[in-house]
Amino acid sequence: MATQFRPMALTSIDHMMPICYISFFYSLSLKNPAQGVNVLGEALNRLVKECPFLAGNVGRSGENDAARKNVLEIQPASIDTFAQYPLLRVSPHECQSITDRDPADGLFDDAYRALPLSLATDFPCPIIRWQANVMRDGIVIAVSFHHSVLDAGGFYMIQQALARLCRNPNSSYLEISLDSSLLQGRHCLSQIQSISPCADLQREDESIIRMADFDLPANLVSYRLTLLHCRIQSLQDCCNAQISTESTGQHLSPNDVVSGLLWRSIILARSPLKLSPSIDSSDEQSTLILISEIRRTLMPALPRSYLGNAIVQQVANTYTKAVLEPSTPEHNELVQLTRLAQKVHDASTQVTDLRVKSLLRQKQGTLDWRPQFMQGDVMSTSLRRMPIYDLDFGTVLGKVVGFDSPDNRIDGTVCILPASSLPLDSLWDIRITLPPNVLSRLRQDPILQWAMGRDVHPRL
Repeated sequence: MATQFRPMALTSIDHMMPICYISFFYSLSLKNPAQGVNVLGEALNRLVKECPFLAGNVGRSGENDAARKNVLEIQPASIDTFAQYPLLRVSPHECQSITDRDPADGLFDDAYRALPLSLATDFPCPIIRWQANVMRDGIVIAVSFHHSVLDAGGFYMIQQALARLCRNPNSSYLEISLDSSLLQGRHCLSQIQSISPCADLQREDESIIRMADFDLPANLVSYRLTLLHCRIQSLQDCCNAQISTESTGQHLSPNDVVSGLLWRSIILARSPLKLSPSIDSSDEQSTLILISEIRRTLMPALPRSYLGNAIVQQVANTYTKAVLEPSTPEHNELVQLTRLAQKVHDASTQVTDLRVKSLLRQKQGTLDWRPQFMQGDVMSTSLRRMPIYDLDFGTVLGKVVGFDSPDNRIDGTVCILPASSLPLDSLWDIRITLPPNVLSRLRQDPILQWAMGRDVHPRL
């Protein structure tokens, strides 16, 4: 399978992303997995005919740009690329179930991924690939996509188009043209980038925050925990009642509260010893990096179906002493949680049209387009509103029954997974990445245990 299209340089926001593969896994329950694989393969072939760039590679720009270094572009892939990395790989695991998950999450190691993580910097390399892990009771579909080209929103739009083709095998076209949406979005971004960079808005935080290294080996564990929606709602109500007395006009969302809760738990887990008079940590800070989606933030807005990257990072800081110091009636656990949730909320509200455009123009004005993706003590991202469980792949493959995104590369990652289709949004599934000893202490935090449904009584 060879694809032909004109190479396209990646946008400035694409060049802000880490050069890495992201792997998402979703499960389909079906009685005849072999038949399901055939349906999936045929639909993928039709998908890349409709949207050829999905079958392409990401590689170094072939144009001689004297004004800029380290520019990447989307390129057509060769027949040799498809021979080595087929669009769909099938991996049989008949002894396993789609619900299997051992304590180390071994189900999600490289043998189950569509592409090896180490391939991401070996240019040219595929933009996206699928692997059907065939289990005795269904298929776990692994999708590996290059973050220099796509984000989670783009991933979802591609799976939505794929589901439509699986559901309607006789359909000759996509209802939404992904190619057109990509070109329209790129045009919107190019209009922003054509204006001179703003000199008054600098990312000063880059000078004090380290950059994320997805290739750095680390002894980290990706752990999945589940919080009860009713208890998150209770915490949200308590926090909003707390700030209502301050007349700030803020209203914290459940996402604010969950991110604040885990930020607090991670600070405590990283600092097992309470502050003592002999330890002067009054100036020590903890940083949370909030990842925000900006398709509808920009004016004019990007198409909802835009596949390219449309996320930015925003920094929130807190003094660790405010969390570690002994609890008092005036400064208890609820006050701590409320303050942190407010900081998350403030960071999200700072992601405005002006802020995003300033970041894009600043990137456009740099000579070196290597990514500058920040890493804090916590990096929080939410897929909560991704309606992955609503996808219907038709009579053979059915609907999505499970989703996961294990990743043990970046310390402090907090990924809020998509809401399930259960009534009343009863659960919050979260992936968190930490060193084993820190994770062990985090799981003992009373407020977190209570939010997980344990019979404990934190002081709120």
